[in-house]
Amino acid sequence: MGLPDLISEVKKVDDHTVQFVLTRPEAPFLADLAMDFASILSKEYADNMLKAGTPEKVDLNPVGTGPFQLVQYQKDSRILYKAFDGYWGTKPQIDRLVFSITPDASVRYAKLQKNECQVMPYPNPADIARMKEDKNINLMEQAGLNVGYLSYNVQKKPLDDVKVRQALTYAVNKEAIIKAVYQGAGVAAKNLIPPTMWGYNDDIKDYGYDPEKRRRC
Repeated sequence: MGLPDLISEVKKVDDHTVQFVLTRPEAPFLADLAMDFASILSKEYADNMLKAGTPEKVDLNPVGTGPFQLVQYQKDSRILYKAFDGYWGTKPQIDRLVFSITPDASVRYAKLQKNECQVMPYPNPADIARMKEDKNINLMEQAGLNVGYLSYNVQKKPLDDVKVRQALTYAVNKEAIIKAVYQGAGVAAKNLIPPTMWGYNDDIKDYGYDPEKRRRC
């Protein structure tokens, strides 16, 4: 993103406002600032940890501006938060928040069914149909950011021939892959970026699965 070259100056407007002066027009700048890596940290806290020789504590014991305060972090097990009394905004509706670190989607689903947890992300595609049938589960779906694709090395024969690349592309049955691998929980990609991201071009015409065209290439 080249932010060091993009930002020429940051001006203080008042105690709660800063102004970014850019070296050039940059349409996605506000969207970039909303990404995780641009989170606002406490300079005083970071400087103190650096002087103490423990800069890693900025990540292990973070200081932020959110409605919850970190209480405990157990590696590969759980993260415990409590509501922060000094939060500047509306008080959260729960006093305690627990992230139970559970890599296996089947185990996450079992915990959800037993009410051991109330929210789970990324279910197995094979479990989605059962989740939709369960009246106790509110299933929320949105197109994700992951795009799977095959790349051709055009510097190697025979992939340097556009006809070969076209033939291979026509031979790929994307819908069959989605059904077999993702249990229908996906859409055929025709861009390198997902439809939920800025810059996605829906006007692009995909090759599609066509064995006859494959043979004629």
